[in-house]
Amino acid sequence: MVTKKRHTGGRFHIRNKYPVMVAVTFLVYIFAFVFMVSFAVMAGPSITAQGNTVATVPNVTGTQAQISYTTTSIENSYVNLGPLILVNNDNSCEIDGVNLTPLYENSNGTYMVADYDVSINSAVLQYVNNLFGDFHQLVGDNDIFVNSAYRSKEIQESIYNTEMQSRADGEMANTGEEFVAKPGYSEHQAGYSFDLSLMDDDGVITQYAGEDKYSWINQNCSKYGFVVRYPETKAQVTGYGFEPWHFRYVGEPHAVYMTQNDLCLEEYITLIKTHTVDMPLYITDLSLNKWVVYYAPAESGNTTRISIPSDREYQISGNNVDGFIVTFKI
Repeated sequence: MVTKKRHTGGRFHIRNKYPVMVAVTFLVYIFAFVFMVSFAVMAGPSITAQGNTVATVPNVTGTQAQISYTTTSIENSYVNLGPLILVNNDNSCEIDGVNLTPLYENSNGTYMVADYDVSINSAVLQYVNNLFGDFHQLVGDNDIFVNSAYRSKEIQESIYNTEMQSRADGEMANTGEEFVAKPGYSEHQAGYSFDLSLMDDDGVITQYAGEDKYSWINQNCSKYGFVVRYPETKAQVTGYGFEPWHFRYVGEPHAVYMTQNDLCLEEYITLIKTHTVDMPLYITDLSLNKWVVYYAPAESGNTTRISIPSDREYQISGNNVDGFIVTFKI
């Protein structure tokens, strides 16, 4: 039995954006390097500026917006890193919990955490706290219980073997729907996901269904950069049954677009691959901020040259398949 405990830890402030100033001095390129490192994978590759071009972004802000681009080089190994990596039965997780931080010690006290071992990528922590902080402000005390987040390959293997043994012994019906990933193919291993349960005042834990007052979390999580990773209508695409308790961080503009257009991550990654720097995807988030998103395929060799804006903050994430996704606000 898990003892119910509300822990109020210090709020962990994440600063993972750095300004990139338009200039041609060597010092500015150093700043660009630092910025790129922070946004790509929190432990970035070697970046080299290659030159500037200017593109006009039409009809997205009410006026014509000119964006100046420069080119950088990123190591191809970083295709497996970032908040937009696709991990599923066809794409193994090549990382093991980058930049983890414990939720128990750093929660804002508005939700419960199973134990000290529950950790998540540090860039995601503030959004977890914001999500449950706003929910607590709306409904007051509640039974939200984060039972799992980052999960090592070894722990996933133990869970998977237990599931398979239970099926073999007839203790669990084989419905044809999968709920436990093979070891090495779980997105929990990347550190961008968490699972919820409910725990009442007596310490009784029940399954989270995202119903009644808790439906607010599932309906509004995109504002905080999260999606319900395995929607009820997407089992044939994701390979997993409906998991209303499993949330995945992808970033606000991506989460909003996926939710508004009824896309799971598999479908979204496929869609983005049709949008290049010359024909990007434009997204308006729930705060009416405008975003530009586009795909850059990984080139042969050790590095890939990617066009990035030279005058604003940006993020580069690998897709864990074959390339990179650039995101920035305009």
